[in-house]
Amino acid sequence: MATNSERQSSASSAATFLTSSACPPPCAPQGPSDRCTLQDAAKYFSEHTNESYGAFLNLLIDAIHSRKLPSFRPGKSLRNRFDELGFLSENVSIIRPESDEVYLSDLNDWLDESEPRLTWRFPHSAGATETLVSKPLQRQLFQEAEILRVITALGHNPTQLPKPKAGKAGVKAEVRGHLKFPTSVFDKAWDRLRASKSIQDAA
Repeated sequence: MATNSERQSSASSAATFLTSSACPPPCAPQGPSDRCTLQDAAKYFSEHTNESYGAFLNLLIDAIHSRKLPSFRPGKSLRNRFDELGFLSENVSIIRPESDEVYLSDLNDWLDESEPRLTWRFPHSAGATETLVSKPLQRQLFQEAEILRVITALGHNPTQLPKPKAGKAGVKAEVRGHLKFPTSVFDKAWDRLRASKSIQDAA
């Protein structure tokens, strides 16, 4: 049984934790592979859209405070709890964008409900987090795969692209319209596919 001294020490430590405004050093996510940190989500979203990283991160934080988007401590299954005023309760302190995590499917549900005009959505298949925190080369492969996917979905053969008709947009412009990559990101990915001959014009 704990002594009075031990109980007082434990209570003091808990009070310090609950009132501290200092965030711990960033740590790698320890949760399931289909969730990521708020910072990674905002970074990934901004890389694939024309939206600002900071603006989207603030949207995420607002959604969590208003209880529209569940968030989790690293490696935890119980979501962070908030009261009606948007304050964290129980044994958690403040939102930590560098380590607090969200499920990718929850992000998409929140976007569908609260931000429907933001049309890009997060991949949430097995191992999707590896894509979210990937190295530049892995991001490039994802961009190229998306372009090839859309070309095929539009009914074209990537190695036999038809030449644009006079006065009409070509396949490249059509594909660009279906993907929300920033212009420079899309153009570079298209050029890489051209260079590797993954994209070719019909003879």
